[in-house]
Amino acid sequence: MSAPVPASLDSSVLAVRLRELAGEERNVQVDFLLHLDEFDRRRAFVEAGHASLWAYCLKVLHLREGATGRRIQAMRVLRRFPSLEAPLRDGRVCLSTVALLGQVLTDENADDLVARAAYRTRAEVEHLVVSIQARTAPRAGIRKLPERAPAQASAALPTVRLRRARSRAARAHPRRCPNRRAR
Repeated sequence: MSAPVPASLDSSVLAVRLRELAGEERNVQVDFLLHLDEFDRRRAFVEAGHASLWAYCLKVLHLREGATGRRIQAMRVLRRFPSLEAPLRDGRVCLSTVALLGQVLTDENADDLVARAAYRTRAEVEHLVVSIQARTAPRAGIRKLPERAPAQASAALPTVRLRRARSRAARAHPRRCPNRRAR
């Protein structure tokens, strides 16, 4: 059975079909991550003649660098937190969100962070991650600043005097200073 041509669909039917397709795409994406995980665990990319999963994704699967990076990061986070499968499938989180959250997820905070990151933009999730990440305290103590070269006051003085003299001359004789505009 062939899919209906989008141009022939009523707008409400088209909207329903888009939601269905988005759900199918998310399911396929999660299945892809699960298969990629098993492929990585087996190091099957080596059997296929590639030095890394990254190289395999680029050269065999023809993914671009950004898509490869997001998928590998999300796959590794999903490996550590299998509970993320459902939020990925239902669209609460996406690959970018999972990759970002992977920096701060722990067994204790996973459910809370997923709830806080649900349906958020990348910028909002980045802000959430930054607010959670531990900040390193500045090192205690006082640092010595590097030594400054001694100022050459005597060399600067004639330059200042010369500028002042030229300025006075220009005001006194505007026609003699060709670079000065008439006001």
